[in-house]
Amino acid sequence: MQKLYTFLCLIFIIPNLLHSQGSDLCDGTRFIESTFEEVSVTKAVKYGVGVDVLGREFDLLMDVYEPAGDTAEDRPLVIMAHGGSFIFGTRENPYMVESCTEFAKRGYVAASISYSLWPLLAGIPDSIELLGVVVNAVGDMKTSIRYFRQDATTMTNEFRVDPNLIMTGGLSAGAIMAAQVGFMDEDDAKPDFLQDLIDANGGIDGDGDHQGFNSDPIGIINLSGGVYLTDWVDSDDIPVFSMHGTADETVPFLSGLAADIMSINGSGLIHPKCEEVGLLNQIIIVEGGGHTDIYTEPMFADQQALLADQLYPFLEDILCNYVVSSQDLIGVQTDVFPNPSSDFIQIELGIEHTEAYDFLVFDRAGKVIYRLDNASGNKISINKDQIGSGYFYAHIRFKSHYAPITKAIVFE
Repeated sequence: MQKLYTFLCLIFIIPNLLHSQGSDLCDGTRFIESTFEEVSVTKAVKYGVGVDVLGREFDLLMDVYEPAGDTAEDRPLVIMAHGGSFIFGTRENPYMVESCTEFAKRGYVAASISYSLWPLLAGIPDSIELLGVVVNAVGDMKTSIRYFRQDATTMTNEFRVDPNLIMTGGLSAGAIMAAQVGFMDEDDAKPDFLQDLIDANGGIDGDGDHQGFNSDPIGIINLSGGVYLTDWVDSDDIPVFSMHGTADETVPFLSGLAADIMSINGSGLIHPKCEEVGLLNQIIIVEGGGHTDIYTEPMFADQQALLADQLYPFLEDILCNYVVSSQDLIGVQTDVFPNPSSDFIQIELGIEHTEAYDFLVFDRAGKVIYRLDNASGNKISINKDQIGSGYFYAHIRFKSHYAPITKAIVFE
């Protein structure tokens, strides 16, 4: 048993300590230029389970794109989401296929995700109902982030993703999702009805699968999207790249109703807010451009070329120069004993930590089976009768500048 525990520690814990600042793959070409001719696609990968407004469960699926023949490890990931007003659309949307293919040709792993949509059987949604679906969809995107982080840190890392280098983006509704994921924080002021919807979905990170892993990306790709409140945009948020047409009648360039239903602030207001607070950002403003025509129609070919010329260097700069990885956080010496145990296990931090932190225990499938929020002190005990027998992962998530801790624990 002790040998098995040591093996678990080696394959699950040590990889978290191996990441350096940014990507080790930065060479001035990769991530900017199309260097891989072929792309391989893994279809219909299940990353979680969703529940629609009618209470029906459905599989959350994604298609994962990789550069064929690439031998590199620890590759950055871009998670993309399609448009469709949170009512229509699929992950196989041609623009999603094209976008993910182009990312993969530049050395990224890219994923096109499906997510919660309003079921047509439920009739036409009002603004609050649609906003509830948006909250669920935002939770789905966070679930997809956690899926890759769990796979990279505690499982097989099937797609060889660096868990520190995950970006989110999308077109239209997908961009709205990515913007909320990137900008909406737990302590941001929200209207009561929105907070109620968030609470009903399990909180700011949602109640989806793979709990215990971080849900935050390092960058946003906002293609004709928007944010519910620009007050959510802070100086400590993540960088954002935007493109938007000034004549967009679906998601307003400035502010108004998205799809004539939901209030939104478009890229034309996100950009000046970023400038005001000093947040790294870039925008392509397409004068007279509509909603999706600026990405597909020949009349906007110059703007499409400009997008390729500016987006990839912007993202490469994030990966190679802007990212501060977990190596730059303060590591905490942690003792776990006795381990394995048939009774109780104590986790002792090597610091007199007075700030609150969250303590979670999750099983090998990523399901949280025990949680203690806002814990304090430098000792935590967990009893076998609280979680049962088996192999588990204890995770401590600090709220300050300490690196998170994940430890394998075994109850016999």
